[in-house]
Amino acid sequence: MGEKAATSEVINRLDTTTCEFVRTLLGHKRGIACLQYRDKIVVSGSSDNTIRIWDIECGACLRILEGHDELVRCIRFDSKRIVSGAYDGKIKVWDLVAALDPRSQSSLCICTLTEHTGRVFRLQFDEFQIVSSSHDDTILCFNFLNDTPITDHTTAITTS
Repeated sequence: MGEKAATSEVINRLDTTTCEFVRTLLGHKRGIACLQYRDKIVVSGSSDNTIRIWDIECGACLRILEGHDELVRCIRFDSKRIVSGAYDGKIKVWDLVAALDPRSQSSLCICTLTEHTGRVFRLQFDEFQIVSSSHDDTILCFNFLNDTPITDHTTAITTS
């Protein structure tokens, strides 16, 4: 299934086999800036400063994550965690397992990384580290084990 988000507050689900419209996910109050889809879950970030977790099959919003002060620009998730980056310069790591449990009342934000001084534009992560880029002209690598930057890169990257 394909998902489409632009500057709208809605996510439209299309069947990629038939190119037919399937459903609309409604809930964000402002434009959707990013999303990721896998295993029947969609996670979206918006200029309403929230992250929403959706069940793509029924269209239900399963959880709203709040904590960023500005537009959520990038989202990545695996089976355990969601990592988000925003224009507030923060990267947040969220507990996806707890977020998917409707009985969970605990704080879902595992940690907040504040080393960037500019808007966070891109991020990737694996089980060991997060790599992010920012408007502050840096690429930072964070170790999941101690939440501190492994290294930063502030000079031009060239290839031969």
